[in-house]
This record gives sequence, C-alpha cells and structure tokens, in this order.
Amino acid sequence: HLKVAGLAAATAIAHAAGVLVLTLALRTRALASGHKKVRPSAAVVFSLARSASVLTARTFCGLFLYARASASAAASSPLAGAAHAITFQIWMSASLLADALAIACQALLASALSTAAPPALPPAGEGGRRPNASRAQRELYAGKGQGEGALAQVPAGPSPRLVVVRTARLSLALCVLLCSLLSLGRDLMLRSLAPDEALRAAAASVWPFVVFSQPATVAAFVVDGLLFGSRDFGGAALAMVAGAVPGLLLLRAPVILTVGASSAGGGLTGVWVGLVAFMAVRATVGLARALRPGSSVLARSST
Repeated sequence: HLKVAGLAAATAIAHAAGVLVLTLALRTRALASGHKKVRPSAAVVFSLARSASVLTARTFCGLFLYARASASAAASSPLAGAAHAITFQIWMSASLLADALAIACQALLASALSTAAPPALPPAGEGGRRPNASRAQRELYAGKGQGEGALAQVPAGPSPRLVVVRTARLSLALCVLLCSLLSLGRDLMLRSLAPDEALRAAAASVWPFVVFSQPATVAAFVVDGLLFGSRDFGGAALAMVAGAVPGLLLLRAPVILTVGASSAGGGLTGVWVGLVAFMAVRATVGLARALRPGSSVLARSST
C-alpha cells in the first residue's frame, strides 16, 4: 500500500542495515587483531575523503542517468514504465556478477602490484634510523636478523600481468554465460515477473538490448576493477562521466525517444539506446585509460 514511499523506505533500511553490519564486523576484526584505536585519525579520513570525492561524482553521474532513463520510460506510458522496471532490474542483477568479478580483480591486482613494487623506505637519518618509516614498511624491509636494508621474505603471489590476463578470460566466459542465460531464460523470467501478456510483450520488445549489452556491461565493470586495483580512481571517474554524457544526450533527444513508440514497448527502444550507449562509451574510455602507454596498470604489470 505504500507504493513508491514504501520502496524508498525499504531501500534506505536495507542499505542502512548493510552499513551497520559491515561497521560492526570491521570493528570486531580490528579489536581482535590488537588495534586499540578503532577510529581513524583525521589525516587518514582526509586522505580517504579526497578519493571519495572523485568517486562520489562518478556515482552521481551513473545514478542520474539511471533516474533519467526511468523517468523517460514512465513518461511514455504506465505500461512502458512497468516494463522498463522489469528489464532494468534484470539488467542490473546480471551486472552484479560482473561487479563481483571486478571486486575480485581489484583486490588481487592491488595485492599483486604492492608485492611486485613494494614501497620504498624513507631516507635514513643519524645512526641508520628511519623515524618516518611506518611499522608495515619496517616489517617488510627488515626481516628478523637481516638488517633494515634487507627485504623480508614476502610470500609470492600471482603477478599483476597474470591477474589481468585471467580476469580478461573470466570476463569473456561471463559474457558468454550471461548472454546464453538471458536468451534462453527470457520467457521464464518474464512469465514469473510480468502478470499480463501486454506487459510481457513490452518487456520482450527491448529484451535484445538486455542480452546484447552484456559484453559492454561486463567490460565496463571489469575495467573499473582494473582501474581501482591500480589506484587510478580519476580514470574510473573519467570513464563514467564520459559515458554518461552521450547517454544523457540521447535520453533527452526527442528523435531517439520516439524510436519504436508504435511498438509494444511504447518508446522503450529509445531509452535503451541511451543506456547501451552509456555502457559502451564507459567501457571504451575505461579500457583506453587502462591500456594507454604509461598507464599504472601496464607500467606496473610488466614488473
């Protein structure tokens, strides 16, 4: 009975509960590892805020484009709005698998890059001491009985290049899997989610966009993982903004929004043209950023 208000409230409660559980888990882990001071210092918070400001702008662009697409679909007709809600949620649910792969790639690449190129110690002062070195740096470089200048034995892990290559292979396999499942399971998904034939027909009219946009969607998310893992947060934000610009322009173009207006989708074709353009440009710009000469991914993966 609450309709839109209930949906907004449920979303807010779900996100708040997730943040609460994560905060409590991190606090428990920090206390268990012997950290007496759980709260970060002001310098750490400021450093994180600088990166977060770029990522906040990036997230805002994506959310604004998604909201604009939903508004354009709802403005076409109630049927088009309902069909778009179904197809968009299926599209986003499939992208969560790509997001999971991107998160794994981000963590593995960051670990591999830190192992391949460990941080240098600050210059030694009087008596060979390095007062500005962190505890982690001293433990890394000063193995027991090896002297401070010796590099401690670090467990060998996968090389950065190996992480990138395996991620590319898994991305290709994920694209094939998602396209196959969405193609073969279309009727089953629509029958379980759409209560009447008209709504199923409207959703089916734009289903090819849901299926064939998967390569661009998977590539966009995985490239984000590469850029995040190499700490190129600006590159990830640039890719998102570059994709959002043509997507928003297409969603505001009357000629695009009237494409397929007479079909069962009632104008949804134009909305999905904008969404697919957003993902395609985002993936292209992000890939160009990651593979450009001198990029942090390639430069540090060659070590």
